[in-house]
Amino acid sequence: MCLNARDAMPGGGKLTLEAAVADRQGSWPAVRIAIHDTGDGMDAETLAKVFDPFFTTKKGGRGTGLGLYMAYRVIERHGGTIDIVSRAGEGTAVEMFLPASVEHAEREVPDAEEHAPGLGGTVLLVDDEEVMRDVGAEMLRGLGYDIVTAADGRRAVNAVRNAREKFICVIMDIKMPVMNGWEAARAIRELEPDLPIVFSSGHDPDAAVGDTLGFDAARTLKKPYRIENLKRALAEVLEGRPAR
Repeated sequence: MCLNARDAMPGGGKLTLEAAVADRQGSWPAVRIAIHDTGDGMDAETLAKVFDPFFTTKKGGRGTGLGLYMAYRVIERHGGTIDIVSRAGEGTAVEMFLPASVEHAEREVPDAEEHAPGLGGTVLLVDDEEVMRDVGAEMLRGLGYDIVTAADGRRAVNAVRNAREKFICVIMDIKMPVMNGWEAARAIRELEPDLPIVFSSGHDPDAAVGDTLGFDAARTLKKPYRIENLKRALAEVLEGRPAR
């Protein structure tokens, strides 16, 4: 949400974040998170489409239209609600409510060793969404891997071509500007035929397209993914491979 607010204020502006316990008037207890920017704002027609997957107003391939959709899905899966109020030229206000527990609970933080497959090595993480690269890289580090990131398919291919040390796996977003995931994966396979590739997507990939390129489309991480899903996918593709 904050990245979208930043992009709506190319000439600068004010970003305000608020968090507080909310009174839902007899409904479930909640935490209210509000984000307000003084950016370009949106007209009614644009506002009606902001949560549609792949809808974006960003030009020049700067956005995929999945950011707000993913935020909506994450909040929905947590049982919360999100609402956006905006007017063209007057900025945008986002209000989110997330269920809160009335009881204090101790958070169990698993040890890194519990998640780590123990193989080590370097993983190439490819995604045009900055937030997905950051979160994915943090998860991979927690699993004991070194990370190299790329923001599009062409950079991913160049990273494999110029790598001093061979990658043990590629996690490849499918829908990207410049060169999409299928095209990049095909080019990478020409350079490294045995390099495992796990596809990631915020929507259901076209299995037929994947099959025509010789890839197993079923080996796909559904975004946003959890560390358990990431660990399982890596374990599947790296099984039987020697540690580096």
